[in-house]
Parts: sequence; structure tokens; C-alpha cells
Amino acid sequence: MSVNRPGQHDNAKKKGAQAAGIGCLGVLGIIILIVLLAMCSTMATNSTKPTAPDSANAPAPPAPAPGNGPLPTLPALPPEMARQCNFADCDAGTAVVTATKKDGPFFSCETEALADYTNFVLGLVSLGGKVRNIDPETREPQYEGATKTMLDQLRSKAGVATFDEAGSHCRLGPYRHRVIVMNYQKDRQSTWVADTASKSSFWLPTNEIERIQK
Repeated sequence: MSVNRPGQHDNAKKKGAQAAGIGCLGVLGIIILIVLLAMCSTMATNSTKPTAPDSANAPAPPAPAPGNGPLPTLPALPPEMARQCNFADCDAGTAVVTATKKDGPFFSCETEALADYTNFVLGLVSLGGKVRNIDPETREPQYEGATKTMLDQLRSKAGVATFDEAGSHCRLGPYRHRVIVMNYQKDRQSTWVADTASKSSFWLPTNEIERIQK
């Protein structure tokens, strides 16, 4: 019959606990290794997949080259405007009628420069808004900057010192009067016409004459 020595039983317990601890650590190590392998496998799989473009940062599709698309269609002019000589061609010899509508006063003058100047001043006067002071020297509405420069140039070209002087070489109208075009340039502000009835000629605003409707 064997007799346990003092401490022998305790040593056996310690060895059993150490063996159990080693076993637990081994199992835990195996679990950690499996998790690491799984993570590595997932990372490798993701790295082989094509990266989807970020819709927020994706470059916008190129804009169509100019000239490739259809041009916008401009609205047709009303018939009464389409006949006006600032839109229609009114070559020399064309029979036209003056100012079919009395939208406002206009001057017919002895020279082109006088017609350009006086009708430009009338256009400024007819603009809505604040009524401007009249310059005591030139008898024109007082302006500054580019408008004043243009007034000075037109007045000088007309060969007059004041608007009143220019008006003495012009007359208002005529309205609804048949005349013949003598000299027409589409880009000019004024056109030279002849009145066969009175055997006279004068310059008037191009936008105040229109082709006679046939």
C-alpha cells in the first residue's frame, strides 16, 4: 500500500493545472491563427476586385463639341417689322413709305450727319426715367461719359454748335409718305430718299421707312 508523501498531492494538482493551462493557450492560439488567416484571405480577395468608381468624384462626361448640335431657331419677325429697312434690303430705287406708325417724332434733314445727330438726341429724350437737365450751351440733355463723347462726335460731324442749329436744317416727319430710296447702306443709321412729288430729297432714320407691301 502506497502512502502519499507530504506535498506530492499538491505537486500533482499543479502539474494538472499547468497542463490544462497549456491546453487552453493552445486552443486560443489556434483560434487566433484561424481568425488571422480569414482576415488575410478577405484582404487578398478585396484587392483582386476592381475598384468601383466613386460617383461623387467621377469625371463628368465631355461636353459636346461646339457646332455639333442643332442651331437654335430664331423666331420670325412680324410682317410689319420684316418690311422695315433696318431689317429688309431697301436698295436704291426701292419704293418705300415713311413712318406708317407714329411711334414718336423723327427728323428728316439735309445731310446724313445732321439726321444722325438730331435723331440720336431725340432718342435720348424719348428714353424713360429721370428728366435730364438741358445743357445751356448745346441745348442737349446733359450726359457724362461715353454718351457725352458720342454726342460731341455727332454734333461735330454735323458741323453745328447746338441742337437748335441742327434743327433749323431739318423738319419733323414726314409720316405715311411714299418716297424712293436714293442711297441705302444696311449698317447706316440714316438713308437718303427722294420725294418725286415735291422733287426734293432728304435723309431720315432707316428704321422709319419700310418697303411698300405688294
